[in-house]
Amino acid sequence: MKKIEVEGHSGCYIDIKKENDILVIDKYTKSDKYIPRLKAQFSKQEKASKTNITQGIIVPKIIKTDESWPSEYHGIMEYVYGKNFVQFFEYADKMTIDKFITTICEYIRNEIVSSTCEIEYKTDELYKKWESVKKNMTDIYNKDSQYSSDIFNIIKKCDEIFKPNMKFENFYVGKCHGDLTFSNIIFRDNEYALIDFLDSFIESPIMDIVKLRQDTKYKWSTLMYNSKEYDKTRYDMICKYIDEQIDNHFKKYSFYNDTYPIFQLMNFLRIIQYAKKDEVTVYLIETINNILKENF
Repeated sequence: MKKIEVEGHSGCYIDIKKENDILVIDKYTKSDKYIPRLKAQFSKQEKASKTNITQGIIVPKIIKTDESWPSEYHGIMEYVYGKNFVQFFEYADKMTIDKFITTICEYIRNEIVSSTCEIEYKTDELYKKWESVKKNMTDIYNKDSQYSSDIFNIIKKCDEIFKPNMKFENFYVGKCHGDLTFSNIIFRDNEYALIDFLDSFIESPIMDIVKLRQDTKYKWSTLMYNSKEYDKTRYDMICKYIDEQIDNHFKKYSFYNDTYPIFQLMNFLRIIQYAKKDEVTVYLIETINNILKENF
């Protein structure tokens, strides 16, 4: 049995073990606060594994869930072998990278097709989420924090952006992975396994484009990558190329052009309330300020 602590903020653990002579993944948490989130994650992944999805995309099957341990929740899923994003891009040629771009764009396009297009979509969800995030940011980065000035400047600017009953035209609602970052993709030779599905505060394909570009444009997952021994210049060039292709692909959708900046802004605002390391906080403050400067 091999135990792995998941890098990030979830407090989850992973055991790779044998069950009925088959390798499986046991993902579990001992955090009472995280149990409902993990339950929702497994439920969403199980549903996705049973539906017809894009060719080249696979979703590991959920074998069973178990909450018989005191204050623990376990999900046993199919073990899928592959490479992580750094290992994959380190040796991928252009044809391989283009295949990944085509496959992942088709996956999101199918989400769009499966969702409902609202000609006029009004929502309080962004505003409610901002009010919640703002409270947490205010509580965490109080006047005694070295980042308080930066944080409160961000709050002031964002108060002018997030308003009640925000309206979007031709907005797609209904389906998304929820956390489609490089860290949640297992890269194989001819296919890509999606893991760690997540319930989003708005179930929309825009959230998957946001999460994907969180890595291709802003390289978030490299902050969570422990080994620094990889060709950073090559990786940055590949990410820039992938990001340009994704951006160009979805520009044909008006909902993407109209809503991507504000949802990407909210995405990083949600993350900053969980930052534990100074380097992550500095990165997030800089990224949020760049998004504000470029788009608002």
